[in-house]
Amino acid sequence: MADEFDSPAEPTFSSFIPLTIFFLGFIVWFGFQDYELNAERSGLTKEFNDNKQALLEAQNYDQHYVALIKDLDATSQRDETAKAILNDAIKGGLISDAVRVGLIHVQAPENNGANPPPPADGTK
Repeated sequence: MADEFDSPAEPTFSSFIPLTIFFLGFIVWFGFQDYELNAERSGLTKEFNDNKQALLEAQNYDQHYVALIKDLDATSQRDETAKAILNDAIKGGLISDAVRVGLIHVQAPENNGANPPPPADGTK
């Protein structure tokens, strides 16, 4: 009767090996992701440091440009020639970005009773 309950030929299942494989794969995957992110960060840092001189030069040009436009705007309030230069620059689109973002504030030219300019879309 004891032979009925003894079954040594029946295989037993252990979840140790599949879980070990899963966790090792999990650790390897996150290690690979960490390595790739660190490589990308160091590449971006190197690229930024390589272009730092160009960035500083562009900021310097931008500051000089803004100072020049502000000086032209201040001079245009006293001098008619500077006002004409500023208006031509605005009409030509040379300083429209500076006006649009508010770096400078330009007063609209006075018509002094003359006919107003036609609308830009051609309607009357």
